[in-house]
Parts: sequence; C-alpha cells; structure tokens
Amino acid sequence: MLYRQLLKDDFDRLPPALRQFHSAPGGGRAVGSVAVRHASGLLARLLGFPRAGDNLPMRLEVVASETQEIWIRRFGDVVRRSKQRLERDLLLETFGPVRLLFRVLADDRGMRFESQRASLWVLRDGARRRPLMGVRSEHRARGIVFRGNGPAAMTTALHVLLLLGVLGALDTLYYHEWRLRLPETPSARRELRLHASRDFSYAIVFGSLAWTTWNGAWVWPLAVILLFEIAVTLTDFIEEDRTRRLPPGERVMHALMGIVYGVFLALLYPHAVQWWALGSGFGPADYGVVSWILTFFAAGVFASGVRDLAASRKLAR
Repeated sequence: MLYRQLLKDDFDRLPPALRQFHSAPGGGRAVGSVAVRHASGLLARLLGFPRAGDNLPMRLEVVASETQEIWIRRFGDVVRRSKQRLERDLLLETFGPVRLLFRVLADDRGMRFESQRASLWVLRDGARRRPLMGVRSEHRARGIVFRGNGPAAMTTALHVLLLLGVLGALDTLYYHEWRLRLPETPSARRELRLHASRDFSYAIVFGSLAWTTWNGAWVWPLAVILLFEIAVTLTDFIEEDRTRRLPPGERVMHALMGIVYGVFLALLYPHAVQWWALGSGFGPADYGVVSWILTFFAAGVFASGVRDLAASRKLAR
C-alpha cells in the first residue's frame, strides 16, 4: 500500500481510522469536513479548492493499487481528482499538468503534508518546505478532516461571467440597437455577422458552464471556443474602426468587457486544469440561482445572435 511504503514504521503511529483507510485493498471512501485556508502563492491558486471556511462537507473516494492512489475529492458539486505515487522518499501528487512533491509526516494525530517542490510543465516553484495541508482523524472512518489551500470556488468565475453578460447586454441594447441602430445600417453588415458568431459562442459558454463541467479531452474544445471569442473580438475592433466612428462610451464599454473577460479566464483556468485530469466527458454541476441566470443569459445571447445574423442577411440583399 502506498502510504505504508511511504511512511514505513511511522505508518503504525497513525490513528486507527487512518491506518484502516489506507490499508483497505482497492481503496475506500470517507465523509468528513473541510477547513480551507488561502495561501498567496501561485501553487495554491492552481489547486482549485473551495473558498476559505470551516466545517465544509467533503466526500473522498480513493482508488488504490500497490503503487498508486487516485484521490477524488467532492466539495458539493465541485470535483477535484489527483493521482499519488512515490518519488524516492516523497509523495508525488499530480493535478493534470500540476506536479506537487510532499514530505509526509505522521504521528498519533494524523498526517501533515509539507510542500517540497511544485511544477507546471517546465515552470517550477522552488522548495518552500511549509505545511500545505494536513489530515487528522476523529477515530472513525467518517471523521477524516482535510485541510487544503486554493482560490475561491467556481461560483466566483461564474459571477464574473455574469458581470460580463450584463455589460454585453448593455452594450448591445444601448449602443447597437438604440443609439446606433446597427441592424438597419448597411455598412454594419459584416460587423453584425461577427457579433452573431460571438453571440453563439457565448451561448455555448453560458449554457454549458451553468450545468456541466468540460472534463478530460473536452477541455480543449472549450478552450477553442474561448480563444475563438478573442479572435472574433479583435476582428470586430478592426471592422468597427474601418466602417464607423465609435462613441467614447462604447469604446470604454469594450475596454471594460475585455478586462472582465480576462479576469474570467484567469479564474476559470484552475478549474479547467482539474477538469483535464478527469475522464473525458461532461460532468454535472449545479450552482443554484447562478445556473438559472446563466441559462437565461444563454437564451438571450442566442436570440441576439439570431437577430444579428438575420439583419446581416437582410442588409446583403
């Protein structure tokens, strides 16, 4: 078993619940609570654990072999999956492209994981030798407590996405529809097609992130859609400057939307890293009222795309 090989004689110092859990053939499951404390380093933000708090519910499933363990942590609808194995006398844990090396210390209260080195592909975070997480036992299988570091939950990224949707709606309704009347302007035909293609991309992003996660290889189509939006937006900037003079307020609105989109991508990235480590497919997600608002936004932006595409075709006649 992995942890017996790692801890050697110190394994027998662990509380009975932890010894039993890490000795079970094939792995096991545990239900417990989570205390999360944020760290300021890049590594902690990449891990993608929930927002800071105490006594947060967590379900842990471990699939174990003689040389490796797969840890699947479920914080509500948020799933974090990693692989663990020995590397010399250290524990190597991988979250997709993120590689973490820990020195694991054991006593009669539980285990402490001290971060030794971290790397993201070829980027490395030097040895800090500070405790990153700890596990202790309440002397029963369901009493395991996990402590980790990470950024705010996925809902923070979705809140930023909602802000982007609000700004986009204001830009469309006030500038495109009411003030400039782009659907009635012949010179705006190509711009309207660009708006339509971007709207359809946003409809996919809003609608899918509301209820699903893009796991495994499906992360890459999501990345393509997000990059496509950037390419369309840059092309749209060029087209706007070529065909019309933008009001100062509209230009400011576009700058704000670009900033918010960048913040959204930065917040989404740690979660995408975690999804990439899972089996390919779409996982379920439910963020309550946020999911329903995103669904409403998806329907609205899809309708806007249909209108812009129809107006562009009408102006081409």
